[in-house]
Amino acid sequence: MAKYSVLFTFDKENYKRLEIEGENEGEILKMLTTSEWYTSEDHQAVNMGNVTSIHFTKPAKISNRSPW
Repeated sequence: MAKYSVLFTFDKENYKRLEIEGENEGEILKMLTTSEWYTSEDHQAVNMGNVTSIHFTKPAKISNRSPW
């Protein structure tokens, strides 16, 4: 399983970004679109009826290499 950064857009000015763990984007999208509400592990809730779009980005890995 991997953690994905998921951006929920509600309109042109309002959005919420949450970290969601899943096997892949398809599994997460299916879970989100078959529910009226999504509640994260840290108890943040999203009313899926108000969501106009969903975007996925996998968080960047932290490198052990020094930039210097």
